[in-house]
Amino acid sequence: MAPMGKTAVDALAWSLNIFSSVAIVMVNKQLMSSTGYGFRFATTLCGLHFFCTAFINLCVKREKSSASSSGDASASQTGLSEKLMESEQQQQQQQRDENNDDERERDDQ
Repeated sequence: MAPMGKTAVDALAWSLNIFSSVAIVMVNKQLMSSTGYGFRFATTLCGLHFFCTAFINLCVKREKSSASSSGDASASQTGLSEKLMESEQQQQQQQRDENNDDERERDDQ
């Protein structure tokens, strides 16, 4: 079996990055939806994802089976996860603010 070139390794790393990101989003939607499991702790869920990602990276590095470009894909996935976590926190704060406004309006009436 011939060794893969750098371009093929990069393409594989980015494909796995996209696949894992989509899979995480799908799992999150199932866990957090009202028709799913109704898990309401988004920050805890993001923390679990970070822990799992770090554990998998540690295992891969320990086995030395990762290519040099997969570190770049892992770093971008971590950056994307941080942005998503910030976005989720902002959405939760907006929902809390809206709920507080609704309660104030009811109290005023």
